[in-house]
Amino acid sequence: MRFLFLGAGAIGTYIGGSLAASGTEVAFVEQPGPAEQIARDGLTVEAVSGTKVVRDVTVYTDAAAALDAGPWDVAVFALKSFDTAEAVEQLLATGRPVPTILSLQNGVDNEPTIAARLGADRVIAGTVTTAIAKPGVGHVVEETHRGVGIALGHPLAGRLVEALDAAGLSAQAFDAAGPMKWSKLLTNLQGSAVSAILDLPVGEVFADKRLHAVETASLRECLAVMRAQGGGAIMLLEAGSLQSRTLPPDRSLLRTRVRR
Repeated sequence: MRFLFLGAGAIGTYIGGSLAASGTEVAFVEQPGPAEQIARDGLTVEAVSGTKVVRDVTVYTDAAAALDAGPWDVAVFALKSFDTAEAVEQLLATGRPVPTILSLQNGVDNEPTIAARLGADRVIAGTVTTAIAKPGVGHVVEETHRGVGIALGHPLAGRLVEALDAAGLSAQAFDAAGPMKWSKLLTNLQGSAVSAILDLPVGEVFADKRLHAVETASLRECLAVMRAQGGGAIMLLEAGSLQSRTLPPDRSLLRTRVRR
């Protein structure tokens, strides 16, 4: 398969670099500064299984030029959610055919945003559950290897799972996009925003009663929205591990459970 990545941040570098190291054809669209550095220094993925270095990396700073180098099987959105709508419009503005989009972004609204402009048959939902750190441009470190999820329902989904799995990314197929995306949102929510805003380690956030209350409230709200939209999770929440970190003693938040 041929992959065009929009964004070479942590997710783009990790997934794209791993695919490129496995021999898959990969290119990136990035801003001029990072693009120049990646073109010069390549990509480095420090994985649990070993370090992968890709020296010859194709990086474009113009979406039209990148699309002209196609056809691409998929364009991978490895962008922040607030950039999604603009990225779709920029691709459409080139006047070139836009490939099917694989969204590896956090959140549950990116795929609907893409589908609203391209059509539901032109977007594939994905999620990355592996923990990744980004010490520098074009350089990522795999902190905890978990895997990548791809929602079935699109003709390319099976091939994507095979390609990602062959790159050592532990890809897994899921029957539906919603539960897969909600599960990542629930696990990504806790200990993230408050820790980043206050510049505090997660342990200190959970140890503070007031901040613990904020974390609990945010999780309750997320579960309420998920239920209201008819969503569900696919990952079993372990009462023991979550109880000690984020949940109140009554464990009332653990009522939303489904099979593993």
